[in-house]
Amino acid sequence: MTAPVVLVALDPSDIESQAHILAAAQAEAQARGGRLVLILVVEAMRHAGHGAAFADMLKSLMQDAANHADRWAEGIVGKGNVETHVAYGDAAEQILAAADRLGAASIVMGERRERAIDAVLGSIATAVSEGAKVPVVLVPPVR
Repeated sequence: MTAPVVLVALDPSDIESQAHILAAAQAEAQARGGRLVLILVVEAMRHAGHGAAFADMLKSLMQDAANHADRWAEGIVGKGNVETHVAYGDAAEQILAAADRLGAASIVMGERRERAIDAVLGSIATAVSEGAKVPVVLVPPVR
């Protein structure tokens, strides 16, 4: 039997500032006897290009994000203790789809409360919390 998956969703635009989220996910994985899987979602651009050049650029961007995340996470949790997935599209949809696909036991992600507009328009954390079939651990921002 494989260890339960603890899916940790990180923002690929500023991954270095999210060590506290990865630490919370690591504690969750240890408590569950599980393994860590990172998901980074490159959000779909409203006016994204199309065609082969755009597809090549996107593939390169996603591979770079995965490589960077692997190196960063291994520096925190140790080599071989984390797996990284990168997706493209709506962040909440991609996180929920990954949780289903991987059979995640829980999802760990950051909670942002820094902008008033987030309360009005909603947030990725809210959408994931409302749509998840497993517990969602929201890690508050570091103050």
